[in-house]
Amino acid sequence: MPRLESVLFRHMDAQIETPARTRGVVERAGRFLGLTGWAVDPSHPGRPAEIEVLAGETVIATCRTSLPRPDLGLGEAAAAAGFRLPRTAFQTAVARAQRGKGGVLSLRLAGTGEALHAAVALPSLDELVDAGGDDPPSPVAEPAAAAASPPPVPPPAGVPAPPAASSRPLPTAEPVPPAASSEQPPAGVPASSAMPPPATESVPSVAPPVAPPVALPPSPPSAEAAARDLPAALASLRQLATTLPAATAPPRQAGFIEAFGATTGGPLWLFGWMRPTAGHHFPCRIGEETLHPAGMAIAWQARPDLPEGGVAFTAAVDTAWRPDSETPRPQLLFGPDGADRLECLDTSQWLDEPACATRLAAAAAKLSGRFLRPLQRLAAATNAWAPDGPETAALGLKAHVERLVVVPGFGALVAGWALSPQQPMQPRLLRLGERVLPVLPGSITRTARRDLLENAGGSARLAASAGFTAVFAGPLAPEDAGEAVLKLVTEGGIGCNHRVAPAQLRLLGHSAEIEELLTFYPALEREAWFPDLARAIGAGLRRAAARATLVLLHPAPAAILATIGADRSDAALLLADLALLADRRPDLPPIVLLLGSGETRATALAGFGELQEQVAARGSLFELPDPAQALHALPTVLDALGAERFIFLGPGAFPDAAGWDALLDVLAAPGPAPFSLTLRSGPLDAAAAAGTACFAWRRAECLGWLATQPVPVGGLASGLPALPPNRAAPPPGAGADPGRLVPVGRLARAVNALLFAPETPHG
Repeated sequence: MPRLESVLFRHMDAQIETPARTRGVVERAGRFLGLTGWAVDPSHPGRPAEIEVLAGETVIATCRTSLPRPDLGLGEAAAAAGFRLPRTAFQTAVARAQRGKGGVLSLRLAGTGEALHAAVALPSLDELVDAGGDDPPSPVAEPAAAAASPPPVPPPAGVPAPPAASSRPLPTAEPVPPAASSEQPPAGVPASSAMPPPATESVPSVAPPVAPPVALPPSPPSAEAAARDLPAALASLRQLATTLPAATAPPRQAGFIEAFGATTGGPLWLFGWMRPTAGHHFPCRIGEETLHPAGMAIAWQARPDLPEGGVAFTAAVDTAWRPDSETPRPQLLFGPDGADRLECLDTSQWLDEPACATRLAAAAAKLSGRFLRPLQRLAAATNAWAPDGPETAALGLKAHVERLVVVPGFGALVAGWALSPQQPMQPRLLRLGERVLPVLPGSITRTARRDLLENAGGSARLAASAGFTAVFAGPLAPEDAGEAVLKLVTEGGIGCNHRVAPAQLRLLGHSAEIEELLTFYPALEREAWFPDLARAIGAGLRRAAARATLVLLHPAPAAILATIGADRSDAALLLADLALLADRRPDLPPIVLLLGSGETRATALAGFGELQEQVAARGSLFELPDPAQALHALPTVLDALGAERFIFLGPGAFPDAAGWDALLDVLAAPGPAPFSLTLRSGPLDAAAAAGTACFAWRRAECLGWLATQPVPVGGLASGLPALPPNRAAPPPGAGADPGRLVPVGRLARAVNALLFAPETPHG
């Protein structure tokens, strides 16, 4: 006997009992795992061995050894002595033709007829070959295999081995009810818990009492129904989970949760491995300290590193549970008696939405099962990161966003078009940067787009409703206005993603004016969600108005605060008036200019330099994001100056000589009530009556009043807010002339009316 053959037989004798001249061994076998082992052709020990699988006398599959087996100690033969025949290798026409014929499986070296020894009981061909469906059979007991099988292969690194209870008999996925009774407990409830039929009594003279009907828990949806409408099936299973009895048996380890995450408006997603003792869609409970009812559906993948009966899975779980800690560690209980448990590992991760989408996309290529396609559709419909599937192009789905305006604190308004020749398609989710916003119910409006008639394949009916506007609500911050992706979904659950071009995205208050929102909804102020929009606009104005950037500071107890507006002519005229005042009143207090960053800034800086040469007291400069809101920057400006009394000039206010004298007199000895000059006849009567265009007051009283006032759209031109009614009247002949104030628009007036309403509800 050659030296290699002697080594080979010595190794086999040390490992297992084998016939004297066995050339290989089937070491593991199972309906999910397939067949694994090793083989060597002694005639060509350095080459891969050819193996044939037979059912009876018919060859149904072949393979070639290719896996290294250094543990065998066979020298050069070990380099490629291992083999693995996965379950998929048996899904052939030849193998299917042998189903039901009772042929016993065996393996042999091709060309020699020498059999490979089976160290474990081999599954039947019927168990390995699918009958035509997509789901694997649910694991059941294999007594013969269990008796002869070696200890199970350890699970993946970091995954604890399951307990010995894994060999217990397991029920099928969907048990067939006995013919004797048509009312069986739902799947997942032990048959022993079902109510027995009432006993009958042979007492002819007394009718037995009629028991009231017993309401049985709802039955779980069938696999076919669940595959057709998975969201509805998961909701039904979640409801069914509320009726499941509490587990009385100690939990049995049935697998592990390796990662989990959720998507906005979608289910919880789980990734890991398990023994699907309850089938592939079932009620369950999930949580940490408190368990919540849930419905779960899985797609699966056979993996050689898992114990027999175990599969890798990706699952969608409909549940109210979401993590409430930084390191969540949920567990999930399921199974006929609710005692099969999935728990987390120390390495289990909570995935954010992008990571969850990436893992779903990566897993989909390897998964199988009846629910794979429904799970992909569910992911596409609820995940703005999920890539478009092949159905998107096949169905001719097209979409485009033409305008998108972000409203900080509220969400976004979107206008565009969508074409779906076969199924209606609606906007569903909007991703902005890392934020995902759901569409606001009732906000979608469809419009005719006859310019898209050619894109719609000449269908006038399709073009008649191709345009859309929609609102996506969520607490967006200005910095969230990043990359945008719009998710649209058909009624069949097929998703279509559209990446919004940067040129179509605008930010309210920065690159979009409030009146532009009327181009989305012409009757916007009548929409049900308008109050929330108005309050978000008001909150954004308050945040912006409070900002004042210090340019030059000379603290002073009293000061003249003059606002330089956006009109260049008004800016030049105000600076000229201040220069004349300085000539007439050399004892002027410091002049503080409140200027914007627009084209009047250069004019203001030049005029300020000249005033500094005329006025003994050194002035200061502040830059405002919007000079029209200068009134609401007073807290910041006065705190920086340390001023306790002041004169305020809004943009477009020009006191006459008598008005200046009256203001300066009050500044010298101000009282608790404000003193204001009335603007003479001008285009904005409301602004003239408000008194905030030109007044003198004390800091403490002014800031106390101002803290209670909303910030109006349009600033001083809106005529809001009005000074307290106890303000002092100016002396005869004292007043101010108005500048070029721009009236506020219709939507701005509607927002202001809501913000300044006496009892506006805030919520």
